[in-house]
Amino acid sequence: MRTIFAFLLSLLSAIACRGQTGNLELTPTRPLSGSTLALTYLPRNTVLQGVRDFTATAYCFSDKGYRAHDVALKQTGGLFQGRLTVPNEVKLIFFSFHTETIRDNNNGEGYYTLVYQKDGEPLVGSKLALANAFSWGGSRFELPRNEAKAAPLYKAVFAEERNKERYPMAYFRYLLRSKEGSDSALLQLLLSGYEQRGDLSEEVMQELRLFHEWTLKDKARGDAVYRRMQQRYPKGRWRLKEALAQYDEEKALVGKLSLYNEIVNLFSPFDRDEQFDLDHRVYRVVNRLIDSGRYEEAVQFSKNIKNTELRITSLYSLAFKLAGRGFIGIPIDTKKGRELSRQAMQLLEVEKKVMKHRPAYQGETEYRRNLQKLYYWTAEVYAMHLYHSGDSLHAYNLLKQAVAYHKYKHPDRNESLAFLTEKVKGPSAAKQLLEDFIAQSNYTPAMKQQLERLYLASSRKNASWEQYFTQLEQSAYRSLRDKLKEKMILKPAPLFTLKDMAGKVVSLADLKGKVVVVDFWATWCGPCVASFPTMQAAVKKYKDSADVAFLFIDTWENDSNRVQKVTEFFRANNYDFHVLYDEPNGKERSDFVVVSQFGVDGIPTKFVIDPIGNIRFVSDGYNSRPEETLKELSVMITLAKENSEKTIDKGL
Repeated sequence: MRTIFAFLLSLLSAIACRGQTGNLELTPTRPLSGSTLALTYLPRNTVLQGVRDFTATAYCFSDKGYRAHDVALKQTGGLFQGRLTVPNEVKLIFFSFHTETIRDNNNGEGYYTLVYQKDGEPLVGSKLALANAFSWGGSRFELPRNEAKAAPLYKAVFAEERNKERYPMAYFRYLLRSKEGSDSALLQLLLSGYEQRGDLSEEVMQELRLFHEWTLKDKARGDAVYRRMQQRYPKGRWRLKEALAQYDEEKALVGKLSLYNEIVNLFSPFDRDEQFDLDHRVYRVVNRLIDSGRYEEAVQFSKNIKNTELRITSLYSLAFKLAGRGFIGIPIDTKKGRELSRQAMQLLEVEKKVMKHRPAYQGETEYRRNLQKLYYWTAEVYAMHLYHSGDSLHAYNLLKQAVAYHKYKHPDRNESLAFLTEKVKGPSAAKQLLEDFIAQSNYTPAMKQQLERLYLASSRKNASWEQYFTQLEQSAYRSLRDKLKEKMILKPAPLFTLKDMAGKVVSLADLKGKVVVVDFWATWCGPCVASFPTMQAAVKKYKDSADVAFLFIDTWENDSNRVQKVTEFFRANNYDFHVLYDEPNGKERSDFVVVSQFGVDGIPTKFVIDPIGNIRFVSDGYNSRPEETLKELSVMITLAKENSEKTIDKGL
């Protein structure tokens, strides 16, 4: 037994030091709370090699969660160096080196260090924090879930008897995941004794209730724990949760507004998490008021939002709605819209200085960047109302700044700028701008129509519009190809074997030699369903292609009637998709195997895998422009075919 325990400790030590080798060196290698930790980062052979401007963020874990801290980097030759004061109570630190769109996560291993005591031993709880990090994954620093790494860590943690008492809920989850049959019986025995204890806090009893109800799927036992908690804490915060549940169930807006006032009167003041949760509920009601045309009520109710960023977003939504159809058409209320958008911009300027509501998961640089992005979204809406107020020049200058901030990447914004350019600077300037946008493949059908009108109105009456536009489109294709080529990645795709709707076993390995498009989706996912007409067009386009395959993996479907729901969905919509069923991850039915292996945080997410099994593109979310989506996917497939090798040749 002692030999096994020694082996586990040595394995734990080897894993825990992984983040200090290779591209990142930490000094000292065993940092203490409150000490200064020096970082030396070498981006050679990483996704950031050759990237000039990137950010370093330290995600510092304590028993209360984690908080992000910026690490200022100074470049010396090919090395980047920085320093971090280790916050008190922090037990584990993960590091991420990233731009807005690219993160180096040490090839899925993560860069990290435990925090230590003066005697050289890790702080109590640091090993468990590392096990949890691998078990849960981390979307902010792109650490994929990895139970194979988490399992020996958990085993080493709970080989110490005292840790079973220190972290009972974590120990219960460990027993639940265990492959040993005796651990299942032990779990039930320990739970029976633990839930009867008289010293459990309300928070622990809530967690225990959810463990029974959601993890063990035993609602009756969860309800029993909940009743005991109510008796033990008659004035506890469970009353707030019940009031919020009643608020959520209320469908009528009048009822929601009344219940909100009751909640504030009965339960304020709120802690940070409670207030954040309440703010989001208010925000959703504000959006419902906007959608129902009750704009003045929406303005008044939005004042209840304490979180600055969320309040600004609500003002932006109101101002956007009041603009009507943007720069074209008649606005609903341009005076009110101008007032609200200007107010939002002023709040943004203040928040950028005080950073009062920075989320724990964002460093200052990332939060400031998000505020700046929100500022220019709001500036764009302000420009709409300025234009409708007759101040076209001011609107043009403000919109030009906003579109430039977004690097002219958004066709809708480009369309607005082209519209205003013609109004303010004249047809010639608008025509030149439109030619540039189309040549860069950043245009909309309306922009094509605008250019055709301007072209035919020019002096070149005998020139061919079709020939002229074809030349621009050829340039646009080359531009799109170059842009997508810069976004190519190189990561081995996790191999999987799943069953399809007909019960046939399908393996990714069997599709070697083909470009494979993997689309993760679910029947309840609105954006997934909205993207399907475009994906049907893509499937039809490549139907006769022997070297392209599409796999639509249904995931995160917890219903017992899952197969029936999926079958009925496709029967009703008549999509010609090859659908596979992702498998629940053992007893944790809230998690699924393949979607976790691919590190997916939200759906729809698509992966383009090259013929030798490397992921070359990842695309998440839903694009409301089908033509643009189909064009991009087609170019991705072509590039994946051409670059089916072990390195990315950006010189092609």
